Amino acid sequence: MNHSYYLSDNLDELEVVHDELIDCGLRDRNIHILSDADADVERHHIRPVNSVSKTGLFSYMVRGAVIGSVLAIMMIALADGFGLNGSVTIGAPMLAGAIAIFGFCIWEAGLLGFHHRNHKFDSMQAALSYGEHLLILDYTPKHQRFVERVLRNHPRVCSVNV
Repeated sequence: MNHSYYLSDNLDELEVVHDELIDCGLRDRNIHILSDADADVERHHIRPVNSVSKTGLFSYMVRGAVIGSVLAIMMIALADGFGLNGSVTIGAPMLAGAIAIFGFCIWEAGLLGFHHRNHKFDSMQAALSYGEHLLILDYTPKHQRFVERVLRNHPRVCSVNV
């Protein structure tokens, strides 16, 4: 799947691009707009980027899983070093505690991630705050020729690297 990103300050033109891409065979679910004006995007009948994808939820949860894994392994190794894993009555609570620490780290990191923008779009933050809109296209290589042809006809829609 290819991913392409384009900036424009005109939602009317992006709606025309959207309709032309649909006519060329792209699916609506493969065309998204990242904008600070989500209500305007929806009025133009274009699919906005979902709110979870705008946040750092997933990347923070991965970080939480790494930290939780390290802490859980340290807890089990420490318990084993003190000889606490020798019986079921002592080893089972240590294992349950390690699992709880792992889960807590993922949960807490996810909460932190909701309060941060997705790092993938950090480079676009200035443009978005000035009223630009980011067109995000996901397409197969067989659609690449159509996508390039459609976007060549719209000079106000500029390709960007994210």
